[in-house]
Amino acid sequence: MSVRLKGTDSIVQIRWIPRYTGLERFLHWVHRAAFIPLVLTGFVRFNPWLLCQTGCVAVRNVRILHRVAAIVFGGTPIIHGILQPRRMLMHVASSLPSVAMISHGSKLPRPITSSGTTRPCLRSRASTPASG
Repeated sequence: MSVRLKGTDSIVQIRWIPRYTGLERFLHWVHRAAFIPLVLTGFVRFNPWLLCQTGCVAVRNVRILHRVAAIVFGGTPIIHGILQPRRMLMHVASSLPSVAMISHGSKLPRPITSSGTTRPCLRSRASTPASG
């Protein structure tokens, strides 16, 4: 895509860089589509007042729909991990703060003692309970 800058004759080329692949988008929507019936059927199954109002045949259908939605909901991350293991690990690592900090080259902060030196432990003395 090219864009002409306002007030000038220069044209800038804009390149679109996708963050997620087509498979990741598809699996995201399948995961989202499985979540909605899972919530609704779970609400019916675990609320005794609604369970009595729906009747016996509906209760059986709600149980089956809940189990199918749970299999789809749990299966989509597994399918993603099988088909694209490196991207799955990349997404998991980026969602964990300590792993994301280490993988991007930054170090964990070290507490500073009263003498101005750093200690090798992760907890500072001020965060430990007072002994007494």
